[in-house]
This record gives sequence, C-alpha cells and structure tokens, in this order.
Amino acid sequence: MSTSKPSTPYAVEITSSVTLVIAPGTIAVLHRIERAEDDGPDLYHVFHIEGGDPYVIRDDDGVHLRTTTIGVLHHQCGHDPEGAARFENEAGALIYAEYGLSACWPCDQVPQD
Repeated sequence: MSTSKPSTPYAVEITSSVTLVIAPGTIAVLHRIERAEDDGPDLYHVFHIEGGDPYVIRDDDGVHLRTTTIGVLHHQCGHDPEGAARFENEAGALIYAEYGLSACWPCDQVPQD
C-alpha cells in the first residue's frame, strides 16, 4: 500500500522576479541600491530594460520601486515544481496567480529561450 499523497491537479510556480526603478522619464531594472551616508539621496544602480550600459538614478528624482514576479500555471500536466503553491481547483489557482503574480503563463505556453 502506497503512503504517498497524490499530487494536487493545479500548481502555481513563481519562476522569476525583478525590481523595477520607476522615475520620471525612465523605467530601469534595479541592480543594487547605494544608501546615502549623509542627507543626500540614495543611488539606484540600474540597467536599461532593453540593455546597454548601467547607469545611476538618484532617489531625489521621484523614484518608485516595484518588484514584479512572474510564474507558471501547471494544470494537470504531471510536472511537480518544488515550492509551488498547490490547489485542488482551477479557480483557486487562478485567483492566486492573479493577485500574487504580475504575469503567469500555462506551463505548455511558457516562452522558450
């Protein structure tokens, strides 16, 4: 007799995250934050979204940070992703994906490199 628990039919896997630095006139990908030692502004070391050389955005430029996450919806596919949120029904999985992720693809439609 097997004692293993059957896998749930739906899983939502977080596959990546990135923090965007949003400032007037630009959106960039955060590399690191250099905290100000005095009363000066923090410095955000960033990369342009479309590539190119790194540059710096000063915090006094009206900066907002937004971490965005993306993931994959596994629907009765046989995949067993480690650390995924698991659901008994599609509605629960879709609600989790809608509120927890910025973008989510069905596992059979994930963009391939």
